[in-house]
Amino acid sequence: MVKGVRKTPTQSRAQVTVDAILEATTQLLAHNGTVTTNSIAERAGVSIGTLYQYFQDRDAILCALLTRHLAADQLQLPRCSDAEIPLPEQAGRCVAAACRLRRDPVVDGALSLASEAQTQPIRLRAERAFADRLWPAVQRRLPAACREDVAVLVHGLSAALDHGARTGWLDDDAQEAALADELTLMVVGLLTADRDQWRRATAETPRSLGSGAAWRLFRARRDVALLGHWAKQPPKQPRARATFDAIVDATGALLGRQDTVSADHIAAQAGVSVGTVYRYFTDKYGAIGQFGANQLAWFTEGFVDASANILGKQPGRAVQQLVRLGLNPVRSRIVRRVRRIALVKGEGQVMRDHLAHLSSRVSPLILHHALCGVDAAYLPFAFWAVEGVAMRVDLEDGMPKDPEGFGRLVEASAVLVFAFCSTNREVWRAVRLGEAPFEAMHQPPGVPLPRRLRQVR
Repeated sequence: MVKGVRKTPTQSRAQVTVDAILEATTQLLAHNGTVTTNSIAERAGVSIGTLYQYFQDRDAILCALLTRHLAADQLQLPRCSDAEIPLPEQAGRCVAAACRLRRDPVVDGALSLASEAQTQPIRLRAERAFADRLWPAVQRRLPAACREDVAVLVHGLSAALDHGARTGWLDDDAQEAALADELTLMVVGLLTADRDQWRRATAETPRSLGSGAAWRLFRARRDVALLGHWAKQPPKQPRARATFDAIVDATGALLGRQDTVSADHIAAQAGVSVGTVYRYFTDKYGAIGQFGANQLAWFTEGFVDASANILGKQPGRAVQQLVRLGLNPVRSRIVRRVRRIALVKGEGQVMRDHLAHLSSRVSPLILHHALCGVDAAYLPFAFWAVEGVAMRVDLEDGMPKDPEGFGRLVEASAVLVFAFCSTNREVWRAVRLGEAPFEAMHQPPGVPLPRRLRQVR
């Protein structure tokens, strides 16, 4: 049952009322792009009291509509699973269907207006259903593929299309077609890569990728600017900054060892009064959010430093190490809690800003690499595809207990990123037209580069 739905209709008359409310919401989103409970009730021809009998608020209506809409769209998926047509065409049909779904007024309106904390679980369920429908067709065509490949594609494409919707790529037919072609390359690149060659070149297996500690707290090597709007009174003096940092560090320590955290707990852990905690933060969520923001800043610092390895002798292995570095924190219960609190408190934009900043720092290293075949305009979609996988690990509580499954996600994500970034687009066009084999689009992940090409500035 969707959160916020107060009563499920059991009689036909009540079902007619609920259907009228959802249909009115659909019409308003299509015509106006926004809705209120009053406008929905007026369009549906019911009183506002009747509306509130069934739904707690506008978000509950939008989530119920999104759930119904995504479930109905699943009926169209078999059209994308015809094993008789060439793989590039099949992949192109699936990507085109995903683009149409993401720019649908109902889906776009619900995702734009409703709380991310409520819409994310709904989308995850729909994406799992999509992956379950798609997996048999992929398995018949490509016996060496694994379920994690399909999971990476589905969740990665979903996140990439979200980025496309937010940045206007889906508002123009020509831009949407160009983006769909790039995302189709992403699909075909992952599914046709020689995984045995990849493992030999990277000297890693899914089990080795998923082994080891899940995460550690990042410690600052340089002072970082405070991120987000978590602190109501940022410290200005060194003594105040030390107290502030002690509160934030105490919050992180508590998150790591207990399920509940309060302002009293934070104050006791930091050795300060509760009043001091409230001097800097409105509530405990402010301290938790600031802890998460600091971790993001320090993580980005370490990630950018590590990304210099992209210019090393084995670019495939370097990409895989970076993907693992990017996904590994989400295996931690601490990080998952911080991410969820950020969504509940409406601070999802902080994480998007962080990813945009990380992308801007790492992109020049990739774009100047000798093997790079992707245009700068499309490179951020690779970062967002990995974020889609991180979102899945974030919401999948069982994943940290399955190291090999996590390793398969890391490997599939790395293969996707490497193929997407290294494929020559002229070769890809030939592959899509059936004029070149799939092998032609894959660069060797472990071939050393000439010394003169390693130090690119």
